[in-house]
Amino acid sequence: MAVFSISELPDLSITDLNIFFPVGIPKGHDLITAGFVLEPKLVNISPNIGSVGGVLIEATIPGVGLSTKGIDLVNPSGLSICQQGTVKVIAY
Repeated sequence: MAVFSISELPDLSITDLNIFFPVGIPKGHDLITAGFVLEPKLVNISPNIGSVGGVLIEATIPGVGLSTKGIDLVNPSGLSICQQGTVKVIAY
């Protein structure tokens, strides 16, 4: 089994991925070339507390790219914890 890291994707989906090996095309290569969608996963949020006046939140979410639209940070009840229209992806 091979493990790969994916970096610098502009969005959650990719359809033009190719993997090349010196010995040929690997088994299951057709699944990769068909494309796939990454599932974002929150791994870190800072600070972990806020205030009534608001606070700038920095979240580390692998899988979200610079071109990803319509993202939001929500609490366990599904309610947004951010002011509408203020969520920005600044780096991958």
